[in-house]
Amino acid sequence: MAKRTSNWFDVDKEGLGKALTARGIEFAVGELIQNAWDADGAQNVAITLQPVPHSPTVILAVEDDSPAGFTDLTNAFKLFGQSTKGKDPTKRGKWDIGEKLVFALAKTAKVESTSGTVTFDEKGRHVDKKTVRERGSRIEARLPMTREDLARCEKFIARVIPPANVLTTHNGCILPHRSYLHTVKATLETQIADDAGHLRATWRECEVHVHLCRPGEKGTLYEMGLPVQETGDEYH
Repeated sequence: MAKRTSNWFDVDKEGLGKALTARGIEFAVGELIQNAWDADGAQNVAITLQPVPHSPTVILAVEDDSPAGFTDLTNAFKLFGQSTKGKDPTKRGKWDIGEKLVFALAKTAKVESTSGTVTFDEKGRHVDKKTVRERGSRIEARLPMTREDLARCEKFIARVIPPANVLTTHNGCILPHRSYLHTVKATLETQIADDAGHLRATWRECEVHVHLCRPGEKGTLYEMGLPVQETGDEYH
């Protein structure tokens, strides 16, 4: 008799992690930061990035104070779930996959939120619905990272432009929101989910903020506060 399973696909964690290394380890930091900024009602986001002594690994943790936190704890480990952000073009993530990509690289990880705690280790996934937070979420991952990788990640964090309404800190130091010189109206392509949840390409008028580079910075194209591509000119 043929063996049956309820899932069409399985994901090889190690294989996925290796496929992601070409993006650079900085992407892992960006994924967690943007998720925290997007958390409904979040006013504070704390980023910590600390090297593990005598080990080529670091502990990355990102915490927010959203009142709701993870309303569905399976979002911590389910790939490509139905994202609540799909219909909102002001949100950064639409595929409900960001933190899972980070976990694919991690040695161990933990998600603590209002609906419970999920721990990931060498034995697998452990769900504890009794250990909850009063508000917000904290995501922690132990990532393989050389000290050179760590320096690049710290530089990446220093370059982010936090939302004006979210106080963002890195290892306890405030990341300042940057005022901009000029605003340009532009119609750009994006994706928005329809009523059935399918993402469709559309065009939307938005604001492009022009920032003057600080001394030593290279002009960079940003997407909603995260650096994407250096341009080499005088402005972000």
